Amino acid sequence: MTPHPDSAITILLDSQAHDLALKFAAEQATPQRGKQVYLNTLAICAVNQWLKLLQIETAPMQSHFWNAGLRALLDIADLLLPKLGRLECRPIRLGQTTFATPTELQPDLIGCVVVQFEQDLSYGQLLGFVPTEQIGLPTGEVLEEVALSELQPLSRLIARLYESPSIAAQPAITTSRVSGGTNYFNDLSSTSVTHLSQWLQDTFSVGWRSLESLMWEAELSPAREPDKKSLRHTEKAKFPTEPYVRGKRLELGNSGETEEIALVVNLTPQANEENEVLILVHPLQSQYLPAGLVMALLDEMGVVIAEVKSSVKDNLIKRTLRGKPGERFSVKVTLEAAIALEHFTI
Repeated sequence: MTPHPDSAITILLDSQAHDLALKFAAEQATPQRGKQVYLNTLAICAVNQWLKLLQIETAPMQSHFWNAGLRALLDIADLLLPKLGRLECRPIRLGQTTFATPTELQPDLIGCVVVQFEQDLSYGQLLGFVPTEQIGLPTGEVLEEVALSELQPLSRLIARLYESPSIAAQPAITTSRVSGGTNYFNDLSSTSVTHLSQWLQDTFSVGWRSLESLMWEAELSPAREPDKKSLRHTEKAKFPTEPYVRGKRLELGNSGETEEIALVVNLTPQANEENEVLILVHPLQSQYLPAGLVMALLDEMGVVIAEVKSSVKDNLIKRTLRGKPGERFSVKVTLEAAIALEHFTI
């Protein structure tokens, strides 16, 4: 059975998931191991969030993966479901046709859920499920890899879980990827606008992540190796260090190629009830921004209030504005015909 794209479930991953993945990855002895742990962590977070929507109890902190020693030694990504067993959350990248099974099969393992990640790690797609009996061989050996064509639909996993008397809730899958907004604030849903005031309570909407997390995503890119002077290797003095700083990965098509950039926003409260907002644009996969990239700040009517264009060998461009709580603005990044637009409320 080949997984059909329409049957995949998309789960958005917030900054907390990426911060946790970064923490666990940084503990590893090698960069390669760190990258695997990063993806394992995101896969667990995606499956955990999905099961919560189904009102199925989970206990991630009681899973083997939460043991730092086991996490460092074994390729595991288990999620404990009390009174039910464990699920292995196996990450793959777009284009893979197989997934790796866990190093060891635990006696209470229900099966494996495969989570696919594209280059944008702000969301994962749950593709399907393979029960434990499909992984183990009659000889007692374990298949090292399983083809995606062997995946069963997630509905079978749900049915298996709900056969247990421990679960009384009924399944209700309502997850979907949040779509982008339009050019006008009046037409935007609340999920399309970034509310900077929430950052003061350490609440960050999907896509806005720590700079360290964006650095890891750049290094995890399967397309190419990042330049030695990309975001991860840029002098830290060039970036704000206040607690209310986050970055978002943007893609801009340019003459058939895709430029990956980081939009970095730093919020600094002022004594007069105003807030200072610093906005920077920086390349993610190369040393310099493409020449001619334009960052414009727009007021709530769409009128340009500030603008800056990158020149040859610019590794960042920036602008600062001040505003009071409730005031709105947008950031428009343009490269030739490609446009990225982000909306904010202070």
